[in-house]
Amino acid sequence: RIDSLIGNVEKELYQTKNQSRQDPLNFPIKLTNKLAHLNSLTGRGEFPPTAAAIAVKDEMVGLIDAELAKYKMVKEKDIPALNAAIRAKELDFIKVE
Repeated sequence: RIDSLIGNVEKELYQTKNQSRQDPLNFPIKLTNKLAHLNSLTGRGEFPPTAAAIAVKDEMVGLIDAELAKYKMVKEKDIPALNAAIRAKELDFIKVE
């Protein structure tokens, strides 16, 4: 469960399917790349970002923050709960027979 939750967060933030040089053409860009590209576009020239660019940035930041909140929940609640369950069962981490 923990692995799939963290994997889902990663897949929303980054394009994990890119393997070859052409893969960016085949798979959509994800949140971090969208925000970086917007930053690149609005940093050009002598004019400040438009209201639309600021609105898109705020939306992207909100979506990224939502994914990071999911990761934080896993880190602060799920992982400690798993560790406590393992300790309670007194399981061996490494067992050689």
